[in-house]
Amino acid sequence: MSKRTLLVLAALLLGVIAISAVIWQNGDDGATYKLEPVEKGDISVAVTATGKVNPVTRVTVGTQVSGTISSINADFNQKVSKGQLLAQIDPTFLEAQMLEAEANAEKARAQADQTKKTLERASELFDRKLISQAEKDEASTNYELAVATLKQSMAAYNRAKISLEYTKILSPIDGIVVSRDIDVGQTVAASLQAPALFVIANDLSRIQVESTIDEVDIGKVKAGQDATFYVDAYPDERFTGKVIQVRIQPIVSQNLVSYEVIIDVTNKDNKLLPGMTANLSIIIDHKTDILKVPNMALRFQPVLSQQVYGNFVNRYGSKFDLKNGVMVWRTHEREGLQPVLVETGITDGGYTEVKSGDLTPGEMVITGVNLSPTSGSAAKRFGTGK
Repeated sequence: MSKRTLLVLAALLLGVIAISAVIWQNGDDGATYKLEPVEKGDISVAVTATGKVNPVTRVTVGTQVSGTISSINADFNQKVSKGQLLAQIDPTFLEAQMLEAEANAEKARAQADQTKKTLERASELFDRKLISQAEKDEASTNYELAVATLKQSMAAYNRAKISLEYTKILSPIDGIVVSRDIDVGQTVAASLQAPALFVIANDLSRIQVESTIDEVDIGKVKAGQDATFYVDAYPDERFTGKVIQVRIQPIVSQNLVSYEVIIDVTNKDNKLLPGMTANLSIIIDHKTDILKVPNMALRFQPVLSQQVYGNFVNRYGSKFDLKNGVMVWRTHEREGLQPVLVETGITDGGYTEVKSGDLTPGEMVITGVNLSPTSGSAAKRFGTGK
């Protein structure tokens, strides 16, 4: 056997001796307990989700007539008022159409006047029995047709006049221009769908977050609940809002069902901009100044011998159940491990409310086991009691 191999074996032997010495010193299992204090404070239960920041009112401004943009009077981020001119479509062609329709209306009016006079003369001659009934009826029919033609011509004229007015793109609301999708010289075509020219937000001092909540959590979300969120632009700042609507229309995506939740937010500093992604927490329950324990303390289950387990059953009866989830463990210098039966309430995932139980604020409870011995007040080994 080589000298190097002998050195390796000697080192391994020394390590085993050292570990055995530590285990002998600390007990049969060599375990140390992780301890955390029972606290008194607040617990908030929240549903988390993501959403989009959007104005409360958004209006997409389009056009009902086709033509070439001759001028633009509003740009991005510009405040506008209701009725203000945003853009102008070249009215030349529509002006010609209106003049043509006006001429046709005047022609129809003249024809109606002529047939009216013809009808009056025919009626007079018929009364004197100088013409037949058929001739009188023909004159009456011609007059009625002329009146109908006049009405049709006037409708065409009014339509041409309104189309000419539509060449002026006006703001429908007071607000701010969020988007402008046209330039001077661009041709817009209003066919089956009106093209979008501008998007105007009503008031950015009040915005809303539109979020989708999974069907698993939607039953917990109600109108009036508080919500907090942050956006990537301000990761260290928390914004607050309130749920104002839970929309009942389902949103199905890849067989997953969710529902849209609207959260009203005050945006006084205008920091929140349309389209930002909000990382939401909707507070569904909140309690203040309550006794709470770490959730790891409720999950901790010690390894007990059959005799020790039987002693605990004899002492606490049927309530002693390592799997009931309402038991925490503490330690005692002389008695060792001690179970504490508790009644739990709400949880935020890290801590759980303790409604009743023999626990006091600051008391240390076991949250886990270290397999290697450690020093300090946060981890100390005790026996399991007799």
